[in-house]
Amino acid sequence: MLIIEHTIILVFSISILIIAKINSRSITSLFNVENKKINSSLSILIPARNEENNIGKCLKSLIEDPNPDFEFLVLDDNSTDKTSQIVSKLSEIDPRIRLIKGKKLPNDWTGKNWACHQLSSQAQGKLILFIDADTWVSNQTINKAATYMEGTQCDLLTVIPKRNPNCLIEKIMFPFIDWVTTSFLPIKFAGSIKTPYISATFGQFMMFQKEKYFEAGGHSSLKGNVLDDIELGRSIKRKGLNWKLLDGKKSVETEMYQTNIEAIKGLSRSIFPTFEYRISTFLAAAIILFLVSLGPYISIYLWLSGYYQNEIIAMISLSTLFFILYSWIIICSYFNHNKITTIIYPFIISVIFIIAIHSFFSYIFGLSKWKDRSINKYKIKL
Repeated sequence: MLIIEHTIILVFSISILIIAKINSRSITSLFNVENKKINSSLSILIPARNEENNIGKCLKSLIEDPNPDFEFLVLDDNSTDKTSQIVSKLSEIDPRIRLIKGKKLPNDWTGKNWACHQLSSQAQGKLILFIDADTWVSNQTINKAATYMEGTQCDLLTVIPKRNPNCLIEKIMFPFIDWVTTSFLPIKFAGSIKTPYISATFGQFMMFQKEKYFEAGGHSSLKGNVLDDIELGRSIKRKGLNWKLLDGKKSVETEMYQTNIEAIKGLSRSIFPTFEYRISTFLAAAIILFLVSLGPYISIYLWLSGYYQNEIIAMISLSTLFFILYSWIIICSYFNHNKITTIIYPFIISVIFIIAIHSFFSYIFGLSKWKDRSINKYKIKL
């Protein structure tokens, strides 16, 4: 029986390696998209709450594109710092920038969803792009994305951004996010797979056909859900619309957190909701990740320590370890993560497990907060 179980884990590890290899060779890079004149107007929508350290850099990177059919809407979500002053000064330089004062947050909404909903209601463009205030883009990125949207007629375009770490936890979590995304998700085929859960959408960069955004429900269908990006991607696929994920590491960059505590809270805020607050799905994913990533080490240790003498199981575990390690090498090389990451990935997985446990209990007891606001307690499902 143990041989069968270990063989199943081995097959799963081979699948992970195959997906990682295919993705690293075939994923389309936004940087390499041909830059053409587009026919669509575009609204760039930026929710901002206490972003005085980021909003200037974000806007300056965006307005490098002189297209007169672009508008830049920034919603000041009741900031207590100089966010609005910075935006106002930049609007004097570029009149395409418009500052919107956010309305009071309703009880059943999260702050970001409410801000994005207000922005979308004032957008004039045929295309709308949601971009985070802590994100910036290289020159012509927006136009290339719009070119791709028009050429492929996709309804939602999102990208895997380059994440610049500022603290130790980020150096741990960013390679893990890239590994999970590109080793478990068959990106080349995901757009044609109807299942909404075969998708990954990143809030740093989400470009929609505005009509399809509202057809999928927009942010008003999410209200209190903290995972606006993932859920919007799933909503697009549920409607049978065209979702696309590109490599944006040369085009879109972000600095998400400044401290380890912020990074832990940010990751904790997202993990349990990813599984729709369903305990069984959360536990199943945790068990699979544990068996594939850490299981081979435990099995090999037990064999070396003489706990059991079955060499077949030991060889299967060694093979599993090889395939998982190889997948980490591929992804870390592709995303230019530190080579040491491939060696210490068991430690990375262990830290992620600790944060996942924190996420689970934070939502179970309704303790989750983000940007000084409590997160609405969702119904926990079995």
